[in-house]
Amino acid sequence: MPAPSSSRVSLVLSFALSVSAVFACNNTDGPAGSSGDTDAHDIVQKGCGADEDCAGGRCVDGLPEGLCTSNCVTHEDCPEGTLCTDTESPDGICLFTCANTDQCLDDVGSGYVCDTESDLVSGEDIRVCIDA
Repeated sequence: MPAPSSSRVSLVLSFALSVSAVFACNNTDGPAGSSGDTDAHDIVQKGCGADEDCAGGRCVDGLPEGLCTSNCVTHEDCPEGTLCTDTESPDGICLFTCANTDQCLDDVGSGYVCDTESDLVSGEDIRVCIDA
């Protein structure tokens, strides 16, 4: 049997690399509704009218301009930079943590301030970006 040509070897290697790239881009490990590479700003952001508008599957239309987020029962359900807060029943929602309102302006935008809510997991007070 003759040895494979270098162009055939290159073609096979190119195909293998392409398949690997597709699987790497489709990684879905991480918080519910997010991918391993999803930024919290893709999940928690203003601008929704219905759950279908949101990558995280939850639109809280009672917040300014509607806030996209995710439902949660543990902190692991939320993207990095957010915590599961006891602001909704029966589950909580993921909100950005903060030390001051300027952080909320950067993370969510106008209409949101850094205020105290309850941590759904521990019940302790935490500082998160919520409506003014």
